[in-house]
Amino acid sequence: MLKIIFVLIGTFVGAGFASGKEVFNFFSVYKFNSFISIIIFSILLFFVIYKCFKIKIKFNINSYNEFMSFLEKKYKFFNSHFSNFIIHIFLAASFYIMIIALSSLFSYQLNIAKYITIFITIFICFLILYKKNINFIYIINSILMPILILFIISLCSFNINLNNISFMESNNINILFISIFYGLLYFSYNSLLIIPIIFDLKLNFKKNIVFKISLLFAITIFILVFGVNLLLLCFYEQIKNLELPILYISNLSFFSFMYFFIVLSAIFTTMISSGYAFINSWNMKHFKLKLIVFLLLSFVFGAFSFSSLINFFYPIFGLIGFLQIFLILFDRS
Repeated sequence: MLKIIFVLIGTFVGAGFASGKEVFNFFSVYKFNSFISIIIFSILLFFVIYKCFKIKIKFNINSYNEFMSFLEKKYKFFNSHFSNFIIHIFLAASFYIMIIALSSLFSYQLNIAKYITIFITIFICFLILYKKNINFIYIINSILMPILILFIISLCSFNINLNNISFMESNNINILFISIFYGLLYFSYNSLLIIPIIFDLKLNFKKNIVFKISLLFAITIFILVFGVNLLLLCFYEQIKNLELPILYISNLSFFSFMYFFIVLSAIFTTMISSGYAFINSWNMKHFKLKLIVFLLLSFVFGAFSFSSLINFFYPIFGLIGFLQIFLILFDRS
């Protein structure tokens, strides 16, 4: 059970979350209202995850493609080919965002030029993706996720000071609704990551077990997002314009060195997983050339900052994910 929970957490916790930029952009900017948004986000996360498990068990669905076929048969307007196309665009975008996150990390921490990091990264990616063997990623995630959870909780515990938080800009009903909307976008975006993983899992569990898995996962994510949001609000003025806010905060304490490697690992595993999922459906004809072109496009995205890519892509994919969530939540089969 814990293994599955860590797989789901590993899918959720990528570069955006580990760096703090995701949580800041979608929650912290709305000050006090962010906590209301986080509560709604966490409740919806539980219901969607649990409903996915129920559908998977009831209809014996063993892959995300089978789930797409299930939706297509049930809803005449749903097109699985178009949905798969959107998912692949999403995976490619995630891959490029992770590369830019990696370049931002090395630029911030080690003062290495962005394009040097991109060049080295795509060379390593080529060596890994060309062999199409990424089993080591799952081993890294199973070790990394418990450590990451402990570090985030420890970082929050040592650095949160409620006296440093100001909620003066939050007493506005319009800001509350905007905050909830962006919380829903964040929830929807992450559903595009997590739902395919759920349907690809091999399960022999009963419904009462998947209820516990869904609940423990949602509670863990709530604690992590709530804690990180509170931490960011404590350092709001210092980190509001930074690309990697949590790394800045960790640099103020003895967590600096270890957290750098944790963020590095989280970015790397998400990057390889996204890249692998994108190229996995390719046929082998001209595979090497297609892979090289795919990797070289990373230099195009190098012209943009990590935060600008998050601000552009995440809301778009969040809006796209609403349809899938609606069909799952209101499924009565």
